[in-house]
Amino acid sequence: MNAILEIDRLSVHIGQARPVREISLTVAAGEVVGLVGETGCGKTLTGLSVLGLLPPGSRATGTVRLAGRDVLTMREAERRQLRGGAAAMVFQNPGTSFDPVRTVGAQFVRVLRAHHPGSARAAGQLALSLLRDVELHDPERIFAAYPHQLSGGMLQRAMFALALSCRPSLIIADEATSALDVSVARSIRRLLLRLQAEHGFGVLFVTHNLAEAYDVCDRISVLYAGQVVEHGPTEAVFSAPAHPYTRALLAALPKPDARGGTLAAIEGSVPQRVIDVRGCAFANRCPIAVPRCVEEAPPAVTPTAGSTAACHFPVGTR
Repeated sequence: MNAILEIDRLSVHIGQARPVREISLTVAAGEVVGLVGETGCGKTLTGLSVLGLLPPGSRATGTVRLAGRDVLTMREAERRQLRGGAAAMVFQNPGTSFDPVRTVGAQFVRVLRAHHPGSARAAGQLALSLLRDVELHDPERIFAAYPHQLSGGMLQRAMFALALSCRPSLIIADEATSALDVSVARSIRRLLLRLQAEHGFGVLFVTHNLAEAYDVCDRISVLYAGQVVEHGPTEAVFSAPAHPYTRALLAALPKPDARGGTLAAIEGSVPQRVIDVRGCAFANRCPIAVPRCVEEAPPAVTPTAGSTAACHFPVGTR
């Protein structure tokens, strides 16, 4: 399949730190690719790099091709044209994604008129159509409401409608359901898959929740300390995880038939400032690490067809 998004050896530099280190991945039309890992692993910074939205004082190196063009070498005016048109982002908290002093409809009209010529009336009619498309009942009321008058689920549906307003080829969903309760989050994921089937866009699905990733993703990249430590088809990663970090994440998932027991946890935490890692960044938390892991960077190996893992001892063998 033709790639909509091609990331090649992307690194993000903030001072001396490198919170994202040489990430490579692709997203094709009609495909959902997951970025999973604990908080602080570089998932959101990767998504922000695609749209040129990194915070002040940071810079990105490598290549990020969106619609065949390298975002990192563009001028800011060119990036603004790509945002919304080629790619759009849905953020974690819908309550902070909208301007609190403008109605939802006014914000839709403003975005639509920035990307499409036409009257405010025409933009308003298109906005109502988009709100219906994301299964919001009484779109006229939603259109006239202020963000604080709507629930989190309503706002996130409206956010997806706004993201789709310019028919982008890529949607970046950055923890787009983590601020919602379980049933609403499930309905939003179902909505995302339906919209993708209808419109054919690709999705970069950023989440710390492996169960969510399993629910919607075709392929998964597992990040740790800014690096991809495992990548492969979702079924392969879940059924035969090769990297110790991936296995630890899966072991920490709650199990419905194990009530009353102690949840598994990974000892330690993700490094806060990744500057120079000589060997494997996970070595100080890894149950099978040996001195070699601290001294020597692990190569990317192929434990199963279509999968890769950056580990000296994939699948726990040594």
